[in-house]
Amino acid sequence: MTTLAELRTKVSRDLRDPLNSVFLPVYVDDLINSGIEEISRVYPREVIDSIVPVVNQTAYPTECTTAFRAELWRDGKLYSTLTAQDSDIPGSGWDLWGGEFILTDGSIRAMLPARDSIRVWGYADRAQLLADAQVAELDVPGEWGVRHYSRATAFQLMQSDRALFKQWQAMSQATDLSPNQLTQMVGFFTSEWDRTRNYLRKLRRV
Repeated sequence: MTTLAELRTKVSRDLRDPLNSVFLPVYVDDLINSGIEEISRVYPREVIDSIVPVVNQTAYPTECTTAFRAELWRDGKLYSTLTAQDSDIPGSGWDLWGGEFILTDGSIRAMLPARDSIRVWGYADRAQLLADAQVAELDVPGEWGVRHYSRATAFQLMQSDRALFKQWQAMSQATDLSPNQLTQMVGFFTSEWDRTRNYLRKLRRV
């Protein structure tokens, strides 16, 4: 798994700015975290969240942002599946709301906290990276997606900020690069990101 510091080095190299002379580390971190947010929309993390039931407690924090199945396990074995709430019938089953997995009173009363656990199958966002040693929740395709997004976004920024572009030109010894050529590069890197996003796109189970 890749840390923020390692990912920053890779993105800076993609931008032909390995010493961060133009895109300072804090700016590269913003590009990376924006890319992680974008990746999570089309390529969410698949998770199985484990919850230990507590007597009379119906709401439990969960990292799942969406869920498609919930199971009751007893003594380490699958005991039953839990029914999801019918949108037209309040209190008819489990639900996700405000970052919590919510069970009905009847479900909790039927559980044995000393023997039972709940497994929630679903999807979660990827965490933002705040420290150099923090490990990104990205597999290889996801990491490349962040890198392609970051490069496309950085070149779009240079296209809209000519002072930034001129600074990058001088640093990368690309002073012969014209604005028209920059536009072509923006188009190429944007298309590259679009293709990568389409490859990553995952249909969520419901």
